[in-house]
Amino acid sequence: MMFMNLFIIFLILSLIDVMIIIFVFIKYLKVLKKYNLFKKIKLFKINEIVLGIVRVSGTAKVIKLIKTPFSKTNCVFYRYVEAKFNVHKKYGHSEIIKDVVSKQNFMILGS
Repeated sequence: MMFMNLFIIFLILSLIDVMIIIFVFIKYLKVLKKYNLFKKIKLFKINEIVLGIVRVSGTAKVIKLIKTPFSKTNCVFYRYVEAKFNVHKKYGHSEIIKDVVSKQNFMILGS
């Protein structure tokens, strides 16, 4: 009779352990799902990002078109960044020498 009671107690404790393990596993899966959501976002190096992250469609209205300093083409906005890439041992960083931005405002009319 005593062995039967010990067996029942052992069985109950085993079931409680299994329930705790299942609970922790489900919590871990939820955390892992959130981590994978962030992990799937593609990361870019800073020199791979294209200027103009937002695409705007419509007609640009401006009083007078301006010419870009280098290509001499008509536009409503320009920005040129002159940078020098320095390498020190294994690491490198870019140093901005000149940053030229057009000063003229323009407006986008909806399409």
